[in-house]
This record gives sequence, C-alpha cells and structure tokens, in this order.
Amino acid sequence: MKEVIEFSANEPHATMQSFYIKDRRIGLTPNLIVVVAGRKWFETNSWGLKGPEPEPGKKLVAIWGDSVVFGMGSPTWVDLLNEHFEHYQFLNGGIEGNPVDYIIERAIRVNREHAIDVNVLFPGWHPSSPVGSVNTTFEKVLREGLEKIPNCILSTLPTALNEYILDADLAPFHTTADPRIKFHGYAGDLSPSTMRSVYERILERNAIIRRVAQEREVPLFDWFAAMRTTSLEDFHKDFYDPAHPRQQSYAKIAQIWAEALRPYLR
Repeated sequence: MKEVIEFSANEPHATMQSFYIKDRRIGLTPNLIVVVAGRKWFETNSWGLKGPEPEPGKKLVAIWGDSVVFGMGSPTWVDLLNEHFEHYQFLNGGIEGNPVDYIIERAIRVNREHAIDVNVLFPGWHPSSPVGSVNTTFEKVLREGLEKIPNCILSTLPTALNEYILDADLAPFHTTADPRIKFHGYAGDLSPSTMRSVYERILERNAIIRRVAQEREVPLFDWFAAMRTTSLEDFHKDFYDPAHPRQQSYAKIAQIWAEALRPYLR
C-alpha cells in the first residue's frame, strides 16, 4: 500500500523534497505517490527508486544519476525507454542534487541487494564549482566506483552550451514569456563569464569520463556528442538551462538513448 502525499502548486520545491528524499545516500522514501495540485506527479517503489515496481520476468536496466536522470514529473525520458524494449524494464535511479559519490554509492548498494542486469551511470553535474577544484576528486571517485558496479555503461554530460554562444547576449531568452524557449541560465546567471566557466567545466568532466571509460574498458555513450548544440539558434531547443532537458524533449532523448543501448540489450 502506497502513501499519498499532496502538495499545492506553489509549495516550495525544497519542502517537497524533504518528504520524498529519505536520504541522499540511501534513496527516495519508498512506496509513495506524490500529488501536486491534485495531479499525480510521480511515484516511488519499494526499492526507493522513482517509478513503479520491477516487473517479474523482465530484465532490469537501472539508470543512475542526478536531476537530469530524475527528471520532471512523469513520464521521464527514463520511463519512455520502456516503449523501445519489450523484454527490459528501466528503473530511474536519479536523485536531484546528488554528487557523483552518492550516485555511485547508491548504485553499488542497490546492486548488492537486487539483481540488476545492466547499470547505466550518469555521473552528474555536482558538486558545482570552477574548473580544476573538484574534477580531480571526481575522477578518483569514478574510477574506483566502476570497479564495484557490474555491467556498467558510462555516459557523458549533455549541455545546452556551445562555444558559439559563450559571448552572446542571452538575456532575451531569459526574459521571454514563451516557455518553449525560455532559458534560465545557471541559477539565473546568464553572464558570459559564468557560461564560459560552466562550459569549460563540462568539457573537462567529459574528458575525464571518456578517459576513465577507456582505461576501465567500460562502454561509453557520448550523450554530449549526441545532443551537441552548435549555434545561438538551437542551444535552447532541448534544454531549459545548461544541464536540464525540457520535458517536451523527453521522447527525443528516449529515442537517442534507445539507439545507443540497443547493441547492449539483446
């Protein structure tokens, strides 16, 4: 029996998180149905993952990560992957705001407790900081964690940013009332110095991910390359800030991921 927790439309997000995030190292509060403004937003299962219970007879693919994996509401792009593979079920192992060490720690623990056939590791954005101050630690945690996660596929970080927009005036994309193109920047900051710093950190982190995947001989999906933006005209189409995909792009993302995973899911 699942517990239903209800929130109003203007409830602070941090307040809602305090109910459905049990412990960032452990997982979500299990067996919940989260309702916002009278509509089901998402559910959690008995494993403390976002989504329904694992289905008997299906092979399980867990996708681990931060808010990019957790997504907004449901269905997310992780849920939509189920439409592409008849014999597999995709489990959402994302938690908003989780750093790479928490992501890996949860993946290791859940794999010890449950039989998961394939693990997809999206190492995430956190902690947010300037280039050079945390990516050394990131590399160490990632390299050591891969030794303990079975049948793992790594992913790079996609982003709205590209080198052609770093010095552009992005303010019109932030002030527009059109939600289809509104771009929120990095915590509301769209300054060229911030956009450049964020972009450089992403490039550095993705270089680490590619290097570690090669060293550990782990399959890699280059999500960054698959959804690379190339101009001022297209940077905002699939992303509402530097990191997070728009809900309207979830089906497109599921299609991209399905093609990448197909060789590994026979």
